[in-house]
Amino acid sequence: RYPHQYGTYFAHSHSIPSGQPATPYFSQGTLDTTLFIASILSPDDQFTERLFKQSGIHVQLLHLTPITTAELEFKLEHGADKLYDIFDEKNHPFILDETRDSYV
Repeated sequence: RYPHQYGTYFAHSHSIPSGQPATPYFSQGTLDTTLFIASILSPDDQFTERLFKQSGIHVQLLHLTPITTAELEFKLEHGADKLYDIFDEKNHPFILDETRDSYV
C-alpha cells in the first residue's frame, strides 16, 4: 500500500520508519525502521535474470532489514554505503536479532 499511497516505489537503500514517530517493531529492542537492501543471496540474482529473460521486466529482489532511528539518521547524513560498511565491520547477521543494539 505504501508505494501507491505516496506515489513512490521500493528500491535498494530506501528506508521506511514504522510510523511517525517511529516505534519499535518488537517489545524488546530499538529496531523501528525498515531498510531495503539488495538480496545477499547469490541464487536470487540468477532468479531475477530468469524472470527478465521470460518477461522482459526488470525485477530486483530486496532484503528487508530492520534498523534503528540512529542508523537511519546515519544513513541519511553519510549515505547508505557508509552504513553498509558498518554492517560489514559488525558482521551483521542474515538472521534477525530482534534485540540487537544500534551499530552507530
